Amino acid sequence: SFLLPGLAQMEKGYKAEGICTLAAEVILIGGGVASYFGAQNQLEIMKDSNGTIDAFNAAQSKYNTLRATNIGTYCAAGALYAFNIYRAVTLKDKSGKHLVYYPTAIISDNEMAWGIGFTYNF
Repeated sequence: SFLLPGLAQMEKGYKAEGICTLAAEVILIGGGVASYFGAQNQLEIMKDSNGTIDAFNAAQSKYNTLRATNIGTYCAAGALYAFNIYRAVTLKDKSGKHLVYYPTAIISDNEMAWGIGFTYNF
């Protein structure tokens, strides 16, 4: 789930949750990209408004709306990603594989390394 959202849920036997998580991430990121390019298009319209204040104001209003949408969708995608990681760590394995992931840290001298550990119970 760190690399592909929803993968750990699917692996642990929660296929519907994993697929929905992956689909939601793709939709949110796609919406963020689309709103970014839409905002860039409105910015070009603002530059080429030929001095007409009405055209400039309309393009500026659309630009502001698209930028707010862009920021909102990326924030929502980040929140969903964080929740996805939480769910991947806390879900119990119902698939029978008994594969468990957990966060880990190694501390030596003045350095600390973070990573992901896993165990597989046969």
